[in-house]
Amino acid sequence: MKKLISRNKKIFSVKQIRTVFLFTIFLSVIGSVFAHFILFITTQQNKFFVNDFLLKMLRNFILISLVSWIFYILYSAINVQSIKSKTLKIFSIIFFSAVSAIIGGSLGLLINRLILGNVQPVTFRYFSTLFPFTLIGAFMFNSYLSLQETIIKLAEKEVNEQRLIQLKTKAELDLLRTKVNPHFLFNTLNSIASLIHSNPQEAEEMVQKLSNLFRYTLDKHQNEFSKLSEEIEIVEAYLSIEKVRFGSRLNYTIDCEHQTHDLLIPVMLIQPLVENSIKHGISKNKSGGNILVHTRMMDEKNLLLLISDDGTGFNESDIRFGFGLTSVRARLELIYNSNFNLFIDSRSGCNINIVLPAKTGN
Repeated sequence: MKKLISRNKKIFSVKQIRTVFLFTIFLSVIGSVFAHFILFITTQQNKFFVNDFLLKMLRNFILISLVSWIFYILYSAINVQSIKSKTLKIFSIIFFSAVSAIIGGSLGLLINRLILGNVQPVTFRYFSTLFPFTLIGAFMFNSYLSLQETIIKLAEKEVNEQRLIQLKTKAELDLLRTKVNPHFLFNTLNSIASLIHSNPQEAEEMVQKLSNLFRYTLDKHQNEFSKLSEEIEIVEAYLSIEKVRFGSRLNYTIDCEHQTHDLLIPVMLIQPLVENSIKHGISKNKSGGNILVHTRMMDEKNLLLLISDDGTGFNESDIRFGFGLTSVRARLELIYNSNFNLFIDSRSGCNINIVLPAKTGN
C-alpha cells in the first residue's frame, strides 16, 4: 500500500501536472494555427479567419485537454512507463491513445455544444482525424517521461558515486589517523615503570599526560578538523612525555603566533611529524637535539606550519616510505586535493614546511 501511494505521488506530482497542462496549451495553439492554415489554403474565399481564431483555439484547448488528461490518467494508472517489453509498451500507448481519442473527443464535442454552441456531428472521420494527433502526442509524452527518468537515474547514480567517494575518503582518513606507533606506547610505559620507585610524582604526571593524549585521540576520532591550539597542547603533552625518556638529549620550542590559535587544521597532523623528528633525528644522535614547532600566517589566506629538528636528518628512502610523512601527505591530499604545499628539506636535520588554507570555525 505504501509503495502504491508513493508511486501515485510520483506520477501525479505538481511537475507532471504542470507539464501536461503546458503541453495541452502548446498543442491547442499549434492545432489552431494548423487548422487556420489549412482553411487559408483550401477555402474558396482564400481568407484567413482571424475573428474565429481565439474561439477555435478555445475549442481545441478543451478537446486536447480532455484527450490529454484521459490518456495521462490511463497511462499513469497502468504505469506504462515501467513495462519492459517494447512491443507491449507500444501496443499500450496505441490502445490508450485510441481510447482517449474516443472518450475525450466525445466529451469535447458535448462540451462545445453545451457551452460554445458548436454543433458538430459525431462521425468516424472526426475520430480518425483526431486519433493520429493523439497518437503523436502520446509518443511525445512517453519520450518526455523516458528522458526525465533517464536524467533522474543519472543524477541518482552521480549522487551515489559521490557518496561512495566520500565514504571511501572517510575510511581512508580514519585508517591513516588511527595508526599509532606502538613503540611510543611501549617506551612511555617503560619510562613510567622506571619512575614509579624513583619519582612517583613524575610517573603520575606521565600517566596523566598519556591519558590526555589518548583521550584526545578518541574524542577527535569522528572529527576531521581541530583547532590549532588544541593540536599544539597535544604536541606539547607528547613532547613532555618524550622529554622524560630522553632527558637532556631532547629540547623543544613551540612558537605559535596568536592569530593562528583558532584556525582549523586536520586532527593529529603535527604529532606524527614531531614523532618522526624524534624517531629519525633525535634518537639516532648521541648528543640528542632540538625540535621546533612554529606556526604563523604567510598571508591573509594561508597558514604555515613548520616542524624542524637538528638531528641526523632523513635519507631518500625515509622520506619516501616513512609512515609519518606518508600518512600526513596522504591525508592532506584527501582533504585539500592539490590546495596545499608540503616541502621537506633534509640536508641539515629535517625541516618540514606545510602551507594550508587558513580555515576558521563557524
